[in-house]
Amino acid sequence: MRLKPYLLGTILTLGVLTVWWFASLIDRDMRNKLVVSTKQIAAAINIERIKTLTGTEADLSSSDYLRRKEMLANVRSANPKCRFVYLMGQRDDGTFFFFADSEPAGSENESPAGQIFDDVSPGLIEVFDTQISLAEGPITDSWGTWISALTPIIDPHSGEVMAVLGIDYDANSWRWSVATRSALPAGLILMVLIMTYVLVILRERTIIMQHNEQKYEYLFEGAAGGIAIIRGDKIEFANPALSHITGHTSKKLLTEPFITLIHPDDKKMVLERYTKRMQGQKTEADYDFRVIADDGSVKWVNIKAQIINWEGNPANLCFFTNITDRKLSEEKLATLYQETVSMNRLMQGREERIIELKKEVNRLSLLLNQEIKYKSVESQE
Repeated sequence: MRLKPYLLGTILTLGVLTVWWFASLIDRDMRNKLVVSTKQIAAAINIERIKTLTGTEADLSSSDYLRRKEMLANVRSANPKCRFVYLMGQRDDGTFFFFADSEPAGSENESPAGQIFDDVSPGLIEVFDTQISLAEGPITDSWGTWISALTPIIDPHSGEVMAVLGIDYDANSWRWSVATRSALPAGLILMVLIMTYVLVILRERTIIMQHNEQKYEYLFEGAAGGIAIIRGDKIEFANPALSHITGHTSKKLLTEPFITLIHPDDKKMVLERYTKRMQGQKTEADYDFRVIADDGSVKWVNIKAQIINWEGNPANLCFFTNITDRKLSEEKLATLYQETVSMNRLMQGREERIIELKKEVNRLSLLLNQEIKYKSVESQE
């Protein structure tokens, strides 16, 4: 099948696209859920408490700052996959800074009140500008590579963005989660694609086998010579030509022991050679013997036999040729030859007797002082 490589390539391409598609769906679903979760957390934040924060080092001793920091730490603790939770603001000059984060005070990764954030992502700018929540990433900053959910906290009176709540997830962990959740549906689809390919291959092989069976059928059915497969004492397969050659119906060929079809004078020889061949012994594989037809006539056949594997067991594959006419011609030729030899001997004897008689006539002629009668006989000596 010439299309097999293309089919395999198509299956592989579809498999890759399927995995990518499922991974994209799972990733989008996880991002949407993350945004919703972030919005719910943002909705629980007391806006009036945020208004008291200045976003400077002065907040470090503020009780509202410490409460916000504790709240952010609790959010992070509630979700082990979350790495950072923070509130970020923007000054009039466009500078971004931290109001508070979830890290313990004084820790290496803490971003204390008023710390300037220089690794500003396009998503963060977009949330401040559009007031629309989103999930972005992977984005790399000074702390690592993240998938981040950002949602604005809006002042209900002024309608302005007071702060943005951010939640960061490690990008590698995020990818692993996507891969884990994608594995089952993607695997099922891949299995379907693989099964489709296998079914196509099996279908192709079935078609090839059917074609081969048709070829063999044409070969066996249309062969002029007889073909038989013999196993045990029965003929298990016989083509139509064998019936014509042996003078027996197909039913009889396939139901009776094959030895019963053979001329009594040839049974022993045929059975011995068949037995030796089935036992793996060396024996004649090309020879002649006689069969008795249904009408009682004797037919000569030539057999060429060889061992094959038939349905998992050894069997004799035999090719038969009707040589009755040839045998009859050989017998007639032998008879004519013997008659010719006999006639030659008879004629030779007569010629010798005639020569002897002629010589006797010549001898008597000489005794009588007469001229010899047969000079040609005398010159032969």
